[in-house]
Amino acid sequence: MSASEWMVVVLACLAGAVSPGPSLAVVMRHAVVSPQAGLTSAWSHALGVAIYASCAVSGVALIFTLHAWMALLVWGLAGVWLTYLGMLSWRERATAVELTPSHRAAARDGFGMALGNPKVMVFFLALFSVAVPQDVSNLGRVVAVLTAFAIDGLWYSVVTGVFQVTRIREPLRRHASVLARLSAGVLWLFGLAALVRVCATIRAM
Repeated sequence: MSASEWMVVVLACLAGAVSPGPSLAVVMRHAVVSPQAGLTSAWSHALGVAIYASCAVSGVALIFTLHAWMALLVWGLAGVWLTYLGMLSWRERATAVELTPSHRAAARDGFGMALGNPKVMVFFLALFSVAVPQDVSNLGRVVAVLTAFAIDGLWYSVVTGVFQVTRIREPLRRHASVLARLSAGVLWLFGLAALVRVCATIRAM
């Protein structure tokens, strides 16, 4: 992979990472609790992104374009998963117990969000797979996957750092239950969008 080709991959990954969506809501919710929980969520999310990137550069993503029912299954599972994460977020309350860092929950939410986020799916099925040259070497594929992993993790690490600023973090901590409900609303919105897409596709068949 040449330097110019790598820069295209970098720009594509940056565009995918910084665009707002349910992933931002999940990382933000854990970052408000503690920087450690935020970073755990951030890099767990990056790991999920790396899995999608691996599928894209290995050609596995083509299966979803060739077999419509598999794409529908993935979108359906994504909709259900986002709805479930939204339910967990809705149940949270601004109590001392819930403001105690839970690295297990942060890792679960970060990784699960990456795998179940429709925005991430679309990005790697479309933009990322196009950005990586078809004739790239195996080393080039590894570089592309590591680039996606690093940029995603670093971006959400920056997000976590921003939410450690006292004047930003403390008001959010005082209104943690409101933040949890807003996060739940975002997750449900994207989950509903995924399920609506499945229904619309089935009706069009």
